[in-house]
Amino acid sequence: MDDHGRTQDNIFTERLWRTIKYEEVYLHEY
Repeated sequence: MDDHGRTQDNIFTERLWRTIKYEEVYLHEY
């Protein structure tokens, strides 16, 4: 895998984790 592909993969992974963490915090708030 080249650097460009790895960078896109990292962005996708971070976005996914950010969404999961946000939903988890949001759900636990209420």
